[in-house]
Order: sequence, then structure tokens, then C-alpha cells
Amino acid sequence: TLSRIVMVRRVADTAGGGVDAVLARAERQLNDGDVDHALRTLEALPPGAREAIDPWLVRARNRAEIDRRVSAVRAQALEDLARISRGGS
Repeated sequence: TLSRIVMVRRVADTAGGGVDAVLARAERQLNDGDVDHALRTLEALPPGAREAIDPWLVRARNRAEIDRRVSAVRAQALEDLARISRGGS
């Protein structure tokens, strides 16, 4: 039957704690560029669902770590530039 081949998931309804709602919220957060928040949202998935997306979760955690490191480098560079512009060394 078709239901064994195709899975339909609601993406508009983000209310509630069901798998579809959790995935819809995480998808919206990812679309907004908030990988960390999406990862925290996905922690609400039941173990079987988390296991199914585990390869993606590993890549997303790596991406979030890269984003944090880039942000720290950017903040340090801005701090250094501000200090230099004030005449500091």
C-alpha cells in the first residue's frame, strides 16, 4: 500500500508534543538559522524518532559547535578592533 512508501507529516501545526509538532518547531527554528534551539527542541522526540535522525543530529551538533567558535572569533576580533580604535594596544 501507499502508506508503506509515503509518509505524510503536518508542518503547519507546531502546537503540542507529538512528533509532527516537534519536527515542525525544529524545522522553523532551523529556517530561522537557530541550530542550537532546534537541537534542544528535538530532545523532546521519543527515543525511536531521535535514533532515526541520529546521523543528522551528529552533523547538526558539529555545525552548532562551528557556529559557536566562529561567533567567539568574531566577538574577539570586534573587541580587538574597538580597543585599537581607542588607542589601546
